[in-house]
Amino acid sequence: MLRFGGMLDAPPIISKPKCPVLVGSRQRMTLIVGFHYENGVVIGSESEESAGYTSKRQVTKLVRLVWGDSVIVIGAAGDSFVAENGIRRLTKKLESCRTITEDKLTKAIDDVLATLHDKYIDKEKSPEGVAFIVAAALQGHTYLISTHKRTWKFEDSYCYAGYGGDLAIYFLERIHTGDLNWEDASKMALAILAEVKQSTQGCSGESQLYTVQASCPRWRLMEGQLLEMTEFNDLPRFTSAIVEHVKKIKKMRFDPKAWADCDFGGYGYSEEEQD
Repeated sequence: MLRFGGMLDAPPIISKPKCPVLVGSRQRMTLIVGFHYENGVVIGSESEESAGYTSKRQVTKLVRLVWGDSVIVIGAAGDSFVAENGIRRLTKKLESCRTITEDKLTKAIDDVLATLHDKYIDKEKSPEGVAFIVAAALQGHTYLISTHKRTWKFEDSYCYAGYGGDLAIYFLERIHTGDLNWEDASKMALAILAEVKQSTQGCSGESQLYTVQASCPRWRLMEGQLLEMTEFNDLPRFTSAIVEHVKKIKKMRFDPKAWADCDFGGYGYSEEEQD
């Protein structure tokens, strides 16, 4: 029996307007990250969506579908109308399958991307587009799939989509290893989301994490108040380490005036001559 973790919106959080709101203007569904761990995949998102300049709401950005011993978790970033439309189209296509395979999943992604571009994205002058991140455990194998424009790709390590992606990739390149267990992978994903939310405008709200793997339990979901409390009370911040690193930088040996006496072709240090 197929079960669908739907995209139900929480009540909107409306701030007092400081300038006129552009009706219908909605920003990106902001950040999705995913990466492999030792025997599975973790996928995480934050939950803020902005409407116009002053209105914000919390939305669920990860959708779970389950067939027996197979599970798929889908996230999308981009123009929020197109992203929601795309997730609904993809879930409907997958819901119609009695069983799910790698080929059926990638064909469904192909079809949905083609439809979204033909009907919506390619008709806009400056489209934001849409990008999917998909984590799946199918027939004893785990998959991480990302999309760019009309194309999907299997990811062997990690991927991201949405605002704050440059900062997310900076951390992923430095802290990700494939031998993490699911607990450590979840902590790393939570840390990356927390740093991006702290540093990037438009990324905020509660975090949501899934782990997906071929062995039982096939999926785990972490969300809500306890995850939020862990993030704010227990999670070490990279910024704290940066402060200590700055202290070490200040203590490092650095005497450029002495370079002027070295025989390196006269290049190394110079200064304005005083009268």
